[in-house]
Amino acid sequence: MAESPLNAAVRQFEAVEANLVKLEKALDDAMVHIPEGVAFGEDPSYERANGPYMNCLNRFRPSTAGS
Repeated sequence: MAESPLNAAVRQFEAVEANLVKLEKALDDAMVHIPEGVAFGEDPSYERANGPYMNCLNRFRPSTAGS
């Protein structure tokens, strides 16, 4: 039996919610490493914390294939 459209929509919303929770956690982890003033050079701890956030964010971007 095929899944109802409503059930499919609920499952999609649950997946989106789970991904947003992951994105918020990754952002919170990265925010700790952002300096309050002017900073020069690279901060490896920020780069390590920012990596998962950017990876997660890039997965959520809409596909532009076929556009």
